[in-house]
This record gives sequence, structure tokens and C-alpha cells, in this order.
Amino acid sequence: MAEEKKISRLVDVGELEADLKKDLAEEETKGKAADILFCESISDELGDLSNLPTIDPKTLRPVAHWGDVPGSYKDHIGKDGSWFVPTTRCTNPECGEINPCSLKTPFCPMCGFRMEDVPYDAD
Repeated sequence: MAEEKKISRLVDVGELEADLKKDLAEEETKGKAADILFCESISDELGDLSNLPTIDPKTLRPVAHWGDVPGSYKDHIGKDGSWFVPTTRCTNPECGEINPCSLKTPFCPMCGFRMEDVPYDAD
């Protein structure tokens, strides 16, 4: 018998948490007339929501590196004359894009992978 594939859902529970906190606050303002079981169930739900695993969105983007292409160099003219820079290529096996002008950009212009060897601050 084939195993069932477990479905994972990425959800933002912030709005649900806010609604539950609002409902809890409204019920608690009733004082002694508050429904204790209702308040406990909301508190339990808030606890369950806070215990859900979280994911950093930055980790969801696939990554690669700019890798040097051995034996291939681009000729650049500097102030002091010519100098050579090794040609680089995206290490994503499905891409392999040659880096234009050997400029190490934080993302591959072809596949969109984030390059781990190039600093990038998304904030």
C-alpha cells in the first residue's frame, strides 16, 4: 500500500491570533459573568498557534554560487592596463548561466537563485 504524502501548508496566523485575542479580551471584560470554558478554549488555541513551527521566508529561496569557469578569463582594461578576471557561471545545474562581465550579482539573472557567496541584505 502506498504511503500518503503529508500536505504542508504555509499560513500567516497573525490575523487569526488577533481575532482570538480580541474575543478573549471581550469575554474577560464581563468579569464573573465570563464563560470560563470559552476563555480557556481560546487560551488553548492561542497556545497551539504560538507552538506551530515557523519558517524564515529568506530560507525558501533556492541558492547557488558563482563558480569560476577554469581556463576562461575576460579581458578588462584598468587604469594601469589590462587585467584578467575569471569568467563565472551559476552553479544551479539546471541553469549554468555565464555571469555577464564577471560581475558577481546577488541573484542569477537567468534562474533567480540567490547567490550565497554574494552579500545581500533584503531588509
